[in-house]
This record gives sequence, structure tokens and C-alpha cells, in this order.
Amino acid sequence: MRVMVTGGTGFLGSHTCKALVEAGHEIRLLVRRPEKTRAVMAAFDIDLPAYVVGDITDHRSVEQALEGCDAAIHTAAMVSASPDREAELSEINIEGTRIVLEAAVDAGCDPVIHVSSSAALFPYQTDPVTSDHPIGTSARGYGRSKAAAEAVARELQGSGAPVTIVYPTGIIGPQMPKQNEMLGAAQVWVAKAVPASDEMRIGLVDVRDVADILVASLEPGCGWRRYLAWGQVVTMNELGLMLRQLTGREIPMPKTPRLVMQAWGRVGDVARRLGRDLTLTSEGASYLYNFVDADQATTHDDLGVHYRPLSNSLRDMYRSMHDEGYVTADQIGRLAA
Repeated sequence: MRVMVTGGTGFLGSHTCKALVEAGHEIRLLVRRPEKTRAVMAAFDIDLPAYVVGDITDHRSVEQALEGCDAAIHTAAMVSASPDREAELSEINIEGTRIVLEAAVDAGCDPVIHVSSSAALFPYQTDPVTSDHPIGTSARGYGRSKAAAEAVARELQGSGAPVTIVYPTGIIGPQMPKQNEMLGAAQVWVAKAVPASDEMRIGLVDVRDVADILVASLEPGCGWRRYLAWGQVVTMNELGLMLRQLTGREIPMPKTPRLVMQAWGRVGDVARRLGRDLTLTSEGASYLYNFVDADQATTHDDLGVHYRPLSNSLRDMYRSMHDEGYVTADQIGRLAA
């Protein structure tokens, strides 16, 4: 099968390209920077695939990339909790998604796979979250943009288009091509502290597992489908204890009251408007205190994908981060051995 992939040089996109090639598929990329494409494909030991230079917000380049393709996987998105980037979030996550999904449907691709987000369903109305959960009503930039993109995908599903939606939580794992929100948080956890609380919960899923879900979803003739890729949900206390065990270090785990985290998030909003990053924003704090688990039985039953242990994902992520210079040997302790 020939598959058009957007965001192929990003974290999830690059791992998806690797999984596609290993499964015997032919890939075609829509890229903005050919030199970055060459570097990323080489890092994953992938022969340089066919590509079209363009952007997901440009109809013509999207249509060119789709020519001759049997299916499409849309991984390209902007992930940011910064309150000063809402215009970019809207253009890329909403309009870009509309252009790609509609063009892929018009080109006869089956399936058309859209990588959504757990944020698209936030705030959650059920516990656990299910695949028919209503679209979220977040008032903040990233969540609002993903909810609007979700509406585009579901509208196409409602018209009978073979659109599959996949919902990852916080994606972790090795070989992050560039700094992102999760990498920044992972740096703080080992360099400074894990804010400890049983009230705060986080969903973490391995990038390789999400890539496997996307590849397993490449079955034509199934109509529209939705798959939750929640991974494993842990409290921040549980995460901190796991990192202590993995590193062999007594990583600080200060008890952090909700009011302190909320204040940190508000200060983080202001800092990002001034060009500084304090890791947490008010949007991020809201997720931590209101995150719930999901019913992922359909994902496992339909696709046969099962998640690797979270400790393995964290281990591989930190070793890769050490190789790339994002963390020091002292910070990750025995993981650096």
C-alpha cells in the first residue's frame, strides 16, 4: 500500500514512517524542508522516500502529495500550551487538518487516518473515556484547536468517509527529533523534581506503540473508526517513584498543593508571553488535575496492539535524551550505564 504521511519528520511521524516501511508499505511524504527529511530518514535507517515539498495549509501541495496514494496518515500538528500561539494553533491544527482530510477523502484514500489527541475530548464527561466520547469544550488554545480539528474529522465520518481517528495521550519514547512539550517536562523531572501528588494524573504512551496502532489501522473497507491510545495513566507520585527506581537516584518529590500548581501555571502563561518557558501552563495544570483513564478494549481487540511497560518507555526515552545531550549522566543515574 502506498501511504501519504504528513508530519513525517516529527516525533510520531518519523516513528510511523519506520513502522510503515518495516510493514512493507511504500511511503510518500509532504515536507517543508527536504534537508531535514534526509537527516531524519537517515537517523531511522530509512531510504529517502518520495516526497513533495509543501505545507498542510496549502491545497495544491497536499493534492500533489496524495497523487497515486491508497491511504493517508495525518500526524502533522502543532503541540503547544503557550497562550501566545493560538493563531498558529488554529491555522495548523484546524485549517491544516481540514485541508488534508478532505483532500485525502476526495482522492479516494481508504483509510484516512487522523491523529487526534486526548486533549480533543477534554474536559472529560465520562470515567473512563470511551471512543464515542463527545468532543471537548476546552477554552484554552491547544485543546480548543484539537477539538475543532476533531469536529472536522467527525463531520467526515458522519458523511460516511473512511476516516479513522486515533487519540494519543502524552507521547514519550526514544529519538525525539527536536524539543517538545513532553521532552521539556521529562527534563524537569530528572533535573529538578517531580511535583508529587495523588491528585495529579498523567497519561503516557510510547511513540512506537502509537505508530503500531496507526499501521495496524491501515485496513481498507472498514468504514470510519475511532481508537483510544491512552497508554498508561499514573499519578505523579507513581511516576516519581518509578523514576527513582529506574535512575537509582532520590529524585526530589516535593508535596505540591493544588493552589501552588495552579499559581505556577498562571505564572507560566505570563512567562511564555515574555519568551520564557517555566514548563507548566494553566492549561497543563488543568489536564493534570482532571485527567481520567480510558476504555481501550477496542484498540486492543481490533488491532492486536498492546502497550509495552511504561518503565521500558521511560528507560528508552532517557537513554536517547542522554545521547542527544538533553540530560546528563548524573541526572539519569544508572540509566546512563
